[in-house]
Amino acid sequence: MDNIRARVSIADIGKNSVLDVAIQADTTTKRAFQTWIDTPTGKRYRNIVSRLQGMQGQVSSEINIQIPLTRGNGKQQVQVRLELDNGSANVDDWGVELSAVKGIVNVTNEGVFASQVKARYFGEPLTINIATDNESGDTLVFADGLLESNMVLNRLPDEISRNISGKSDWKIRLAIAKEDSEDDQAFLKLDVASNLIDTRIGLPEPFARDSREASDFSAEVNFFQDKIIFNAHLTPEIRFAGVLAVNGDENFQPETIDIAFSTGLKPGQGKGLNLYGRIPYLSLAEWLKVIESSRIDSPELLNSVDLAIDRVFVFDRDLGNFEVVIDQNDDGFTGNLTSPIIAGNFKIPHQRSPENPVTADLEYLLISRAGSENEVSTLLPDDFFDIRLSSRRLVYNEMEFEDFFVAARVKEQTFIIDTLQLHHDDVYLAATARWGYSPEDDRHDTSVEVVVEGKQFGQAMSALGFGNSLDNGEIDFIGSITWDGPLPDPDWNSLDGKASLKLSQGILNSVDPGGGRLVGLLSLSAIPRRLSLDFDDVIVDGMEFDEISGTYRIKAGVLETENTVMDGFAAKIRIVGKTALAQRTYDQQMFVTPKIRHSLPVIGAVAAGATVGWSLLLLQNLFKDAIDKAIEIEYRITGSWDNPKIELVRATDEDNKVYQRIDK
Repeated sequence: MDNIRARVSIADIGKNSVLDVAIQADTTTKRAFQTWIDTPTGKRYRNIVSRLQGMQGQVSSEINIQIPLTRGNGKQQVQVRLELDNGSANVDDWGVELSAVKGIVNVTNEGVFASQVKARYFGEPLTINIATDNESGDTLVFADGLLESNMVLNRLPDEISRNISGKSDWKIRLAIAKEDSEDDQAFLKLDVASNLIDTRIGLPEPFARDSREASDFSAEVNFFQDKIIFNAHLTPEIRFAGVLAVNGDENFQPETIDIAFSTGLKPGQGKGLNLYGRIPYLSLAEWLKVIESSRIDSPELLNSVDLAIDRVFVFDRDLGNFEVVIDQNDDGFTGNLTSPIIAGNFKIPHQRSPENPVTADLEYLLISRAGSENEVSTLLPDDFFDIRLSSRRLVYNEMEFEDFFVAARVKEQTFIIDTLQLHHDDVYLAATARWGYSPEDDRHDTSVEVVVEGKQFGQAMSALGFGNSLDNGEIDFIGSITWDGPLPDPDWNSLDGKASLKLSQGILNSVDPGGGRLVGLLSLSAIPRRLSLDFDDVIVDGMEFDEISGTYRIKAGVLETENTVMDGFAAKIRIVGKTALAQRTYDQQMFVTPKIRHSLPVIGAVAAGATVGWSLLLLQNLFKDAIDKAIEIEYRITGSWDNPKIELVRATDEDNKVYQRIDK
């Protein structure tokens, strides 16, 4: 110590002799604390002072010591007056940084005392008072100030603390254990409290807090030699508890963290992060942003989840209530989901691969079409993962299927569906897909191959909501298609591919061509209406067919066919032309050949022009020459799928004779 000035005296040499020592000295803050903890009165503070780093500033001290020189003349007395001038220190493990410390601290045999010591905590003004509890012997440090809340809570993970902003009134109470505390007792206890007025928590619900909202935050932290135990609540509905333990680098790392929502804390949940209770609201998209920005690449911290969530939002879509249970084991995570849209079990391995994927065994899965481009526009192939998913029931946009199964994997920037299978009654669908992405030019490319086969195709289509235009029918369909875009968001204008269709032994029912179905204008059952020159309904009724077949080419979003043929009992229909899939419009020709020799009377009339049109094509007892000849009627189909324009082009017989006005 520098500039030591001392006076030593014995006032009365005799029976009551006492040695008085009065010392004045100046020194640095660092030397003063090192000297202090080597004295009997400073022993209890060694654990704390040994952690102080970066100590600076000056200390002026007055030390008065009274030492009895004879037995039975009382105990020695020590009084130390320390005047701190612009002192500073920090404890990184505890997240403490003090500067500009100025004030007077008194140390006696009974403890440490100080009043209105001024300091700055991470640059913000702080007032400190110190006293010693007579009953427990603990030294109590009280501090309060208008502080930056994220600095007070800076020992929280950075992903959380950086979403906290604003200043609030904070009250801090620090209890330093007395010298003879048991080894299993905390040598330091910290209590902090604030109403968080003017502090904003920018995390998603349920942690989100407006700066005007009072939260009554409090936390209790106990410091031991090798661990830190904490207990806190953000609100009465959100409670925290946990243990930070010293790792190999002698830094404190999370060992156990429990977060309870609208329920009491449940000790003994196991090491790691445990979440349980009930949450009123959760947005998956908002939390994904937090997770993506957190740079947390090790999910093994999560130990268990047992949550009931009243409303879950995915990309602004309300999916209703969820109940989720997750537990970690040596291999990974196992869990169970129950909600209106999904129910079943799943497994997530620690080390995922195509041979060891995420698996899900579901009772049901309900999927609806994306409501906006934002829901899929930001997705990339590597946002997905290796997965094997089965669901006994799948509902997609109210279309219900059974035994859904998909096996998919991610390879670099490519998402590959190796198998996708589902069926409805006796109609089965199988598909494969590949979705690649090039980061260099921000380009997506997708290819899909589909096979559909099975019986009772008409009934299946009706049950899936495609109308009842068909009964029975055995389908055999194969198609492949590509487009420039993500798999979940097809680009209709870049569609390219081919397909073949064979549909046999079915019946075309009465349907409205405005629904975009593959039908003609023939009607055996509507002859009375045709004879009365009524063409307002343009329908087909009950036409049996042996086979409908054709091959198709898709180029730039336009489907083209040259050989779609329906071979039925009453007629043969051939279709050529194009359909714009994105615009949902027709540009086709349809050739109808009635099988007059097999069914009489055949058809009543055909529409033409903008007026009533031709009244009769054939009538049983008229135009006998034409009855024995095959007549081909050509129509042109244009316009939208919902409101097509169907025009008669001409009618010719097998000798190429054109029937101009055969009703005359």
